[in-house]
Amino acid sequence: MYMADNPSLHKSFLEQLNIRFFVDSLQIDVFLDGTFVPGRVEEPLSSHNHSTYELHTILDGTGVLVMGNAEYELKPGTLHLFGPNVFHAFQASARQSFVRTTMRFSYLETPGRHASLPSKDAERIAAALSGITYFRSDHVERNRKIVSLMDEIRSEIQAQSAGACTIVRSLFSLLIVHLVRLLPMDRQPEYPALFPERVLDEMRCRVIDQYFRHYNENLTIDELAERLSLSPKQTGRVLKQHYNVVQGKAAPYAHRSGQRIAANERIADRAHFEAGRL
Repeated sequence: MYMADNPSLHKSFLEQLNIRFFVDSLQIDVFLDGTFVPGRVEEPLSSHNHSTYELHTILDGTGVLVMGNAEYELKPGTLHLFGPNVFHAFQASARQSFVRTTMRFSYLETPGRHASLPSKDAERIAAALSGITYFRSDHVERNRKIVSLMDEIRSEIQAQSAGACTIVRSLFSLLIVHLVRLLPMDRQPEYPALFPERVLDEMRCRVIDQYFRHYNENLTIDELAERLSLSPKQTGRVLKQHYNVVQGKAAPYAHRSGQRIAANERIADRAHFEAGRL
């Protein structure tokens, strides 16, 4: 359990943190305050709402959640997600109290960002969260992953070691994904996850780099062209465009008669060799 009197976890410090990260084109902002540190609620919390999503995890004790005329029991291990502008209240007392931790977040779609690395993650997350008013998860074992991530985040914020900001953003990204996976399947589009693929030119450059690394072998331009699925002439144009290497007396590198590649200084630099070693 994290102590609220730790200077790194003071309410004022947490409120000042600007935590923003992206899932593809989806910008996600996280807002923290003193309730991100586990604390016991022993008095009623009157009806209120937020302009953001609000996540509560109940760690211990019991209480009552009130939404309009409906009441829901708060139990250890449960998770409660409120949508934007949804009014809610909590009933608690010295005899019936509970320990909770909370966080708030919002998302914004930013079309065009990471357009070169498309995937469906942003679309799926936005679709799952859109229109949520209230969601409750009683799956204690699955909820434990969210609780564990919150613990890790507090540890990183408290330690403030090198790379802490990067790790905190990454952990919050994982937290949002695991939260979305808890939501009912009918809120999630049915298409499969798609991983971005390398564009053809990137793949060709990798093949060429590997080819140059074997400059001391009996490799020919014909073999390289075959690996690139290009003609020798087209391969020459690719080498000229991306490596500024041309075939000729000034910079011979290979030719169709089957000569080995004569690696020049540019090729050596690209392949991470020193010219003096050639």
